[in-house]
Order: sequence, then C-alpha cells, then structure tokens
Amino acid sequence: MSQYQINATSNFLKDIEEISFWIFVTNVEQSENLAEAKLSQLESDLIVLRKKIQNFPESGEEVATRGVRKIPIYDGRYSARWIVDHDKKTVTLISLLDSRYPKQLRNIQTEE
Repeated sequence: MSQYQINATSNFLKDIEEISFWIFVTNVEQSENLAEAKLSQLESDLIVLRKKIQNFPESGEEVATRGVRKIPIYDGRYSARWIVDHDKKTVTLISLLDSRYPKQLRNIQTEE
C-alpha cells in the first residue's frame, strides 16, 4: 500500500499556532517546563496523526460534512479534521478544533 501525501491548509496551520499559544499561556504560570512539556505532547500527537493518516487516510470517523474525517488528539482535547482525495493520493488537514474552549472563549489579551 502506498502512502498518501499530507498537506495542510493555512487554516489548519493557524489553528496549530493559536492552540500552541493557548497551551503555553495557560500552563506557563505553573511552570515553563510544564508548558514546554504540553507543547511537546501536542507536537508528538500531530506527528503520530500525520503518520497514521499517511498510511490509513480513512482512519477516524466521518463527520456530518460529507468527505471530512476526524480523529481526537491530545487526550481527546482537540479534533483534527481532514479530507481525502483517493485519486490524487492526498490528505489535506483542514482544521484542529478545541473541544473544550471554542475560539471565541480563547481570546487572550497580550501586552504589546
């Protein structure tokens, strides 16, 4: 079985950036080491996800939107979503959703 090429939309990459920032900010007060460990866990989960769907693009479950698949990562906290194109042998990661805090609840004010 040949592997699928993994692509990521700019929206997916933005979601990773925002979630990484959120994880760091919400854990750094306890300890910088804890915050870094949590970020490392997210990065590891994303690597495992990419490897899994590269070999098994139909992993996870189909969502209501036809053709979109999802799988939980980071102990179920986030839901990665992707679209499979079997003809081109590609998987496109489209979003990473926070199951606990939707985007509108993650508005963190930073000092500039």
